[in-house]
Amino acid sequence: MKHQNRRFEQLSLERKCRYILNRCTFIATRLEKQGKQSFRINLYHRGDFYYEIWYNSEYHYIGEVRITQNRSIINAYASGVQLHSLDC
Repeated sequence: MKHQNRRFEQLSLERKCRYILNRCTFIATRLEKQGKQSFRINLYHRGDFYYEIWYNSEYHYIGEVRITQNRSIINAYASGVQLHSLDC
């Protein structure tokens, strides 16, 4: 697994995004403010890994792509889940 993580980290930002968008499953979105900048962060999943794409919609750029195996990353997205929309 570490080998796969290391290979991913060596990709260019464009190739990281292409890999995530083409091969991973979208899970959720959250918003985060860092100083004066706001980011829309999309969480994706594939295998044992979680991927985040940090997008600044004001200036239209991807600021960062992160990869982790830590499942607790999902907690950061929990407040955005609206259970009432799942009522049958």
